[in-house]
Amino acid sequence: MDFCYTGKLFILLVAFAEFSNADSDYDIILFNQQWPKTTCLQNGKKSNQCNIRNYAWSIHGIWPTKNFPGKYPEDCDNYQPFNVKNLWSIKRELVDKWYNILPDKVENFWRWEWKKHGTCLSDLPALNTQYKYFHQGLQWSKNYVIGNILSSSGIITGKSYSYKEIQTALKDSLNVTPQIYCYQDRFSKKQFLHEVRICMDRSLQLIDCYGHVSETNCNRKLNVEYPSL
Repeated sequence: MDFCYTGKLFILLVAFAEFSNADSDYDIILFNQQWPKTTCLQNGKKSNQCNIRNYAWSIHGIWPTKNFPGKYPEDCDNYQPFNVKNLWSIKRELVDKWYNILPDKVENFWRWEWKKHGTCLSDLPALNTQYKYFHQGLQWSKNYVIGNILSSSGIITGKSYSYKEIQTALKDSLNVTPQIYCYQDRFSKKQFLHEVRICMDRSLQLIDCYGHVSETNCNRKLNVEYPSL
């Protein structure tokens, strides 16, 4: 065999091995839901300038993540380009629950989430295709309805609460500690409830986020606004 050819083949095999290992470079999985109003605020927009469906929490994504400091693999497989045709049978439901809050095509949002995060889950049979990835997000959004969990504990939109009240409401329902994210508005000096991220292991079993990633970025000394739409 030609030496030059052999050398090139070796380099390609090494590169492929490194590339293929990228998709397993994570410890836990975060299922992330976001409150649309806060996403609008974070991007300097009003509710009527955003796409809001059903006045409910929306799916942001499913993110494979490393343990502390909470880094994650990304863009793991360019050989699995996003194709919306793979989601045809669930597209209507995705538009309702996994929609792009900002004024851009929803397919662009899905493409971004798949390319950045979904391609890094190819070692898990339950999530290793575009259909499985997005369908699982829909299923989890039905199992863990953040708005209902909060309202059943008396936490409703248009009011503010301590971080502890929000954390307790979620933990009591989920039986695990989620990761709670706030948006800090530097002008009003207020913080707004933005995202709830539920942690899972590689078997897709719920686990405490505490001990794997930071519990929150919220300022525990300030109340958390839960803005109405």
